[in-house]
Amino acid sequence: MLSCRVFLEASWLTDVGLVRPINEDSLYCDVEKGIFIVADGLGGHRAGEVASSLAVKIIGDLLQNSVLDGTTIVDIQSILSDAILRAHKEIKLKGTSDPRLHGMGTTISIAVVRENEAIIAHCGDSRVYHYRERLRRITIDHTMGTYLVREKGIPENFVPSFYWNILTKSLGADDDPSPDMNIVELEDNDILLLCTDGLTGMISDDEIEREIKIYSSNLRFLAERLVSEAKMRGGHDNITVIVVRYMLRSGRDLWRR
Repeated sequence: MLSCRVFLEASWLTDVGLVRPINEDSLYCDVEKGIFIVADGLGGHRAGEVASSLAVKIIGDLLQNSVLDGTTIVDIQSILSDAILRAHKEIKLKGTSDPRLHGMGTTISIAVVRENEAIIAHCGDSRVYHYRERLRRITIDHTMGTYLVREKGIPENFVPSFYWNILTKSLGADDDPSPDMNIVELEDNDILLLCTDGLTGMISDDEIEREIKIYSSNLRFLAERLVSEAKMRGGHDNITVIVVRYMLRSGRDLWRR
């Protein structure tokens, strides 16, 4: 009797959108190791682009070298915390040493898939979703709007709209980059979606769920559809998506992009 093996299939896409002059989003995907990262940079004159690309490189490289076959879930969580702190310090140092990069920062959302679990680390308002028949948002946006609703009990419709765009946690721009951590148990054919707010600012969770239900059989087309829909609604921000399918199959090990 053949034992079941874990297979990952993934597709990703980043787009400047229709309004912004440059793309300040960055992404990192290693399907074989199950490492997926999205980052949305902030700051003037390409500073956000520098911050997000620096974050995904530092964190991606560290995970590449540290997450091995025998690495435990607890170890991965510790590695993620250390990697995020290292990226935070490097971004802050560059922002301090170069006036053109002063105040730069970035969101970060990471998923590391190990066996039947995804370890999620998150700072900012980029998001990670889990889809199994229905869409479930794993991350909580670190914004002033979220803080007022969750911590102060203010109804959402009483929160000024611009408060939803004020980050309360990010890499580089804040003193405390400690990430939220979550673990998601995965079953055959589950889908993970990592995305920046260029998607979620244009498309509701219900609409994202509908797109996944219709187009999940083709991840490349699904990624293109999500980006296209965000652009059709105005494309006010850069848009980045990573979609990952988790599969259990019998037979020889094969990783697919």
